[in-house]
Amino acid sequence: MTLVQAIEIVLREAEGPLYHREITRRIVEKGLWKETDSLPDNVLQKLTASVRWAYSPFERVAPGYYALRARDFDFGTNEPPVPESVAD
Repeated sequence: MTLVQAIEIVLREAEGPLYHREITRRIVEKGLWKETDSLPDNVLQKLTASVRWAYSPFERVAPGYYALRARDFDFGTNEPPVPESVAD
């Protein structure tokens, strides 16, 4: 498991955005990653780098707070979905 996968698991189980240190705490609490002195910095680094990517699973919602990004596209078709009001 990668650190990014561990972050994603924690955010999927969260009820909303989490502060990066809380994400780190939950990763260790769940046994997804071994606790080290550099883990909080590594989590923040992965989140910061990831949110710059267009297809990142994460989004920064406030300074230090991150959540899973909502996805509206079906990446299998490479086309945006048809809005319900137009589909009928």
